[in-house]
Amino acid sequence: MVRRAQISDADSIAGIIASAWQNAYTGIIDSDYPASISRDKYSGIFTDIIRDEAQTVFVFEKNKSVLGFTSGKIQDGKYDSEVIGLYILPEEQGNGIGGILLDEMMKHFKNENCNNMIIWTLLGAENNSFYRKHGGAGKEFKEIKIGKEKYPGIGFVFNLQ
Repeated sequence: MVRRAQISDADSIAGIIASAWQNAYTGIIDSDYPASISRDKYSGIFTDIIRDEAQTVFVFEKNKSVLGFTSGKIQDGKYDSEVIGLYILPEEQGNGIGGILLDEMMKHFKNENCNNMIIWTLLGAENNSFYRKHGGAGKEFKEIKIGKEKYPGIGFVFNLQ
């Protein structure tokens, strides 16, 4: 079931971020960075985000456990909406949760009269094929700073019309 995140979800979201980073980017980024991710830090960050409504956050919950989440915001510029994060517990990946969460965020942005959406990720990461499969076109490129290093990034663009 997809629902809006509540402050009580912040710790679960932080755990998903830590777990996903430790599994998703092996061989792509400096291996020290995922090990440095603090669950406490991200729990505090998402407590603030949810409380302040700084981003829209949806969680996917099954049997009272949060298995994944997505967060995003409306913005000015070439792309009027952006998915900031889309993370699924590694053991739950491949079960359709990511697609459900992505669809929910796209529906939300459409309802807010947004025209397009961008998602930034690392070029060559496994999630690149996921975004393509769900209609994203890799149209934008920039360096993404992670920890102390910079890596090639790709922006997947989605038409919301």
